[in-house]
Amino acid sequence: MRPLVYSFRRPVHPEADTWVALDASFKQYVYLQGLDAIEISGLDVEQLVDDFAASGTVDEDLGYVQNLDVSLIEAAQEQVANAMQDFIEDQMEDPTTGDVLGGRKAPSVRIVVVSSKIVSKRGRTGADSEVFRRTQKISAGQIVPTT
Repeated sequence: MRPLVYSFRRPVHPEADTWVALDASFKQYVYLQGLDAIEISGLDVEQLVDDFAASGTVDEDLGYVQNLDVSLIEAAQEQVANAMQDFIEDQMEDPTTGDVLGGRKAPSVRIVVVSSKIVSKRGRTGADSEVFRRTQKISAGQIVPTT
């Protein structure tokens, strides 16, 4: 993609005089960390794995596992979910999905018009020439009429 760039060295821009090469696929993102559910909940993952493995029968020679207590995993999931909900409600103000889970977002772009003029091409006669005779200066987002 090669957008057209006008030269601002001249007061009149009959045509563009410079081309600038840009990569249209480039996007700048802000990466969000997200919350660490294990740290917030205080869950001891190694202890959970040991307890879960000890709750059933594990035969490494024959390569099978049976009678594992799934309620241990369900209890750990509930503990983490409750801790996360409490943390979000107590410590975060208006969290978004990105704040909680992490991810990326495109930063907002603010466009500022530096200066602008409205000039009449009809001359000083005509019904609405008064509107076009007036010149306006736009600076830092504010319109300041000048005469």
